[in-house]
Amino acid sequence: MTTAGDASMPTMASAWRLFAMAVVMTACVLVPFALWGDALERAAPLWLHSNDGLMWFAVVGIALLVVDVLLPIPSSVVAVALCWALGPVAGGAAVALGGFLSFATGYGLGRLLPEPRLRRWIGPALWDRVRDRARTRADWWIVLARPLPVLAELSAVLAGVWRLPLWRALTHAALASIARGALYGGSA
Repeated sequence: MTTAGDASMPTMASAWRLFAMAVVMTACVLVPFALWGDALERAAPLWLHSNDGLMWFAVVGIALLVVDVLLPIPSSVVAVALCWALGPVAGGAAVALGGFLSFATGYGLGRLLPEPRLRRWIGPALWDRVRDRARTRADWWIVLARPLPVLAELSAVLAGVWRLPLWRALTHAALASIARGALYGGSA
């Protein structure tokens, strides 16, 4: 016989399903990088020798940072190239804007995922507990994940899946993106 308290406890199967979801989401980021990462890294020096003008270079660099949510873009190479070509202030601003737009894109993609289906698959108790913790601690986990490879993309998608308040998630992503842009700009 189970009690009402037992129903709210996550099961081991729920924990494994949450782990499996995290592995699948991580694989979605890492597999394309494994397939095309070397080619993109070999192409990166060509970005540094662009003769099409600085504005085009900035637009392409920001776009590459945005699609980093979906494709294996070496974002650190892009960020360094932007700061080197545009200078510390404009380059840092481009890195910040690209990082923020990347988060917004990932958040939007996360909103498209079927939360009720994922919740049922993971298990309502564990899903609700993790989502509620993410909602109450959105300040730190979004900010801390923004500069980290793979976690930056996952945090954006999960913020959307868990339906974190948009203004709050974007505010913290913006602050983290500005700090990251300033650090890259300062290193230039």
